[in-house]
Amino acid sequence: MTDYLPVIQVGVAMLLIIAVGFILAKLKIVTLKDSGPLNSVVFFIGFMPLIIRGIAPKKLAELDFKPFGIAALMSISTYCAVAFMMIYPFEDRMKMYLSTVFPTAYINYIISGIPVFNALWPAKENVMVSMMMISNDLISSPIFLIMVGIYNVIAGNRKRVENGLPPEKFSLKIIGKVLLNVVKSPILIGNVIGICYSACNIEYPIFLDRLFQYAGDMVFALALICVGVFLAQHSLISCGWIQFIFCLIVRMFIGSIFAGLWCKALGMSNRLSRQCMIIGAQPTAVASYALTSGAHMGEGVASTMIFWTTVLCVPAIIVWFSVLNGLHIYED
Repeated sequence: MTDYLPVIQVGVAMLLIIAVGFILAKLKIVTLKDSGPLNSVVFFIGFMPLIIRGIAPKKLAELDFKPFGIAALMSISTYCAVAFMMIYPFEDRMKMYLSTVFPTAYINYIISGIPVFNALWPAKENVMVSMMMISNDLISSPIFLIMVGIYNVIAGNRKRVENGLPPEKFSLKIIGKVLLNVVKSPILIGNVIGICYSACNIEYPIFLDRLFQYAGDMVFALALICVGVFLAQHSLISCGWIQFIFCLIVRMFIGSIFAGLWCKALGMSNRLSRQCMIIGAQPTAVASYALTSGAHMGEGVASTMIFWTTVLCVPAIIVWFSVLNGLHIYED
């Protein structure tokens, strides 16, 4: 029988830290502008050591890349499944699709995923979370940014034709810019460095372990405080109710179903399959707001999903364990 108390406590602790950031912002002690440098420190200084420390001490033969494959297939399946919503005659189908699908496919693997994983399984196995997270940089965000680029060209050409101007051609510069951002991601760089180090069979020194531990430990608290500051500036529901409920269902349940089906199709072990499904039900990543804001596509949906999926993450995990245990699916 699964003990839910540890994961409930982790969820409560995360929400309390978010509440601290929320209160600091409401009291104007910390502003959204102030949280920008904090986010940069977390992203550029904290994430890389955190990921390297999870991978580098292991031998290359011990690393399992299957979770990355499952996460990638889950993301692609989500993009394909949500595309059916364009059958409905929305005023701007492509824009509605892009603003809906990305917050459901871009997952908070590290900030919530690792603490939740450690509450349920041995911490030495949490490297699978880092493996799954690679899909955010290689699959989820590139697909979104490329599709936004295509949409902007199409929408721009409509206006150009209306104004009697010749249409603009789609430029490969858009794809090049996306690929450059992928290569520069500290998260991806951390994974590459960790994998290369593990392949060298060099003893992992204690001073590096402690250095990366201290740098990586800042991620969880500072990132959650920044989430609270961010949420204090936005409405709790900044999109339509139907879109909101649809996105919640896709993020909390449909994505995990895809993960479970792909695990079954590819013959994964019961333990790894269950881990992939539970981690696949994690909240929408905080960075989704920055990406959607930069693309001017779906900021309201992203901000709404960041808050509510964080609040509902633990209840969703309990539901998943109840279903999996009750139906004897992927039992360890």
